[in-house]
Amino acid sequence: MIWTIRWTHQPASYNSRTPRLYLILLILVLSGIPSSVLHTGTFTVSGPLVQPIRAWVREDVQLSCHLSPKMDARGMTVKWVRGPLVVHLYRMGQEMEEVQAPAFQGRTKMLREDMAEGKVTVIIHQVKLSDTGQYTCYFQTGTIYNETSFDLHVAERQKKAFSVIGPAQLIQVKQEENVTLSCQLSPKMDARAMTVNWFRNQTLVHRYPAGEKLEESQGAEFQGRMELLKRDMAEGKVTLKIQHVQVSDSGQYTCHFRSPDYYNEAHFELQVAEPEQRYFKMTNSRRRDREAAGTSRDSPASTEDLLLPQGLPDRQSISPLVIH
Repeated sequence: MIWTIRWTHQPASYNSRTPRLYLILLILVLSGIPSSVLHTGTFTVSGPLVQPIRAWVREDVQLSCHLSPKMDARGMTVKWVRGPLVVHLYRMGQEMEEVQAPAFQGRTKMLREDMAEGKVTVIIHQVKLSDTGQYTCYFQTGTIYNETSFDLHVAERQKKAFSVIGPAQLIQVKQEENVTLSCQLSPKMDARAMTVNWFRNQTLVHRYPAGEKLEESQGAEFQGRMELLKRDMAEGKVTLKIQHVQVSDSGQYTCHFRSPDYYNEAHFELQVAEPEQRYFKMTNSRRRDREAAGTSRDSPASTEDLLLPQGLPDRQSISPLVIH
């Protein structure tokens, strides 16, 4: 069956939300729900109390909507969109990541703790200037739906007031060693009230949120291997210790400091090398057999040099070679 929706003139009630409502109706019709029975009612949807929502670049932002009157939203379809882009979709108890717009894939998280009370929150991690726009949260159960819209404004802090000094040279370590990465504010100032983020090639390594009472967080690749040394934070020095480094930890690191009004950052390189492998050089067994039998050393013999890893038993092994 092919569905066609066409209109030759703007409806009298046309406004900026009209195209989106037509799109929602089309989706529901294709889902098997006749448009003639779709209606709003029974509940309303409210957005954030403070609007518009304002955030700084690289912050995490929460988009919350709740039903009135309170009711269980766990069995509903809940969708966030920004214009035509699907930000996050929850349907039949599952989060449908495959329908997310590429711009939001891997950057959203849905909080379900309050869904039984009708409140649903989506977190967008590491917001960008391009995330600015009008967002809509949409709830649907059976033939009943409703929605609300609100604006998100993302701005970039001024880059001044302090500078960040990181390691001046390439940091080189071997796999499984521990390494400390230090950054210093100039002029010296208390960093305990700042948010300090560490990144590797734009991937989160460790986050220290402003205020010691908030929980720190770590990137998935670094879970359990990070320790933030805070003893010098009052003087503006922050040190991150990475334990048991891996070759995959190599890359460009960024320490990013953010105060309420300003931000700055430093970049440096970490290179992790595999440990040296030691080898022993030994001669072919046929040569040893000839020597054991008293055959002249000058006798023609086919000999080969074999390299065997350290640890293999061989009494004839001689001087080790170090292969870098």
